[in-house]
Amino acid sequence: MLKSRIESYYVSHDKLRLTLGDILQNFKFNVVLNDNSVVEFCYKYLVVVTQDCDLEQWYSNLKENKQEKNQFLANVLVLPAFVAQEVKEGIAYKNLFNIEQRKIGSDEFKKIKQNKNERYHFLNEDSKLYLQELIIDFKHYLTIPYDIVAYKYKDCYLTTINELFRENLSQRFANYLSRIPLPEF
Repeated sequence: MLKSRIESYYVSHDKLRLTLGDILQNFKFNVVLNDNSVVEFCYKYLVVVTQDCDLEQWYSNLKENKQEKNQFLANVLVLPAFVAQEVKEGIAYKNLFNIEQRKIGSDEFKKIKQNKNERYHFLNEDSKLYLQELIIDFKHYLTIPYDIVAYKYKDCYLTTINELFRENLSQRFANYLSRIPLPEF
C-alpha cells in the first residue's frame, strides 16, 4: 500500500491569499439593515468554501494589477463552523441569532461525527491549535465581500483543512445544495 502524504487533518500556509478550506476565527463584520441600523456579527469559526481556482485567479489578478473582468470575485462563500458540543445541546445559534434548536441525541450525533448525516459536516479537533470538534450546518452559509475577508484574513486565519478533507467538504456541501426537494405526502 502506498503511504499517503497527508499526515494531518489541518495544515498551515503562508497566508498570502485565501484558500479553499481556510478556517478563520473570531471573524467580525457589520451588516446594514433596511432601517439603516448596523448589526455586528461575530462568528467564532468560518470555513472558506469558494473554489480554490477562483480564489487563486482573483488573487493573481489583484497582485498583477490586471483588470480582467472574467476573473472578478465579489464575494467569498463561507460556512460557519460551530463547537460540536453546542450543536449537540441546541445552543450553537444562541449568541448569533438568539435561537435555540432541538438537542441532538447520541445516535444522531454519532452519525454526524461520522459524516453520515447529509446536513452536517464534522471537523476534527486539534489540541495543538486549541481547536475543538466543530460541526458545519450546510443550511447556514453566507457570502462576505472579498475585500472584507482579505482585509481581516491575516488576523483571523487559524489553519487550513488539508486537501483530501477539504475536497470532501466541498463535495458534500455541493451535494447538499443541489438536492432535489420532494413534496411531503
